[in-house]
Amino acid sequence: MEPGIKVISTPGHTNEDASLLIETAEGNYALTHLWWWPNCYPEEDPLAEDPHGIKKSRELVLGQDDWIVPGHGAAFKSLHRKPVGASKEQKKLSK
Repeated sequence: MEPGIKVISTPGHTNEDASLLIETAEGNYALTHLWWWPNCYPEEDPLAEDPHGIKKSRELVLGQDDWIVPGHGAAFKSLHRKPVGASKEQKKLSK
């Protein structure tokens, strides 16, 4: 695997789902089927094999990526990213 590219297990929609994470100069991207459409839709996946698992997988992806490329639509900016290793003040400002 190339530096800056990794595949992580993101079960929920199906137990076999994985997401591709790519680090670029413009930010971190997640190519994933955790959402079908831009802007985190659907909020609740009616076809999820594991509703609890998809919630955990979504939190994992949103916590580390700047851009989300969903299964069926255009990329969208992740407004939920939390700074890693940030101070309490920085974390408050990112909410």
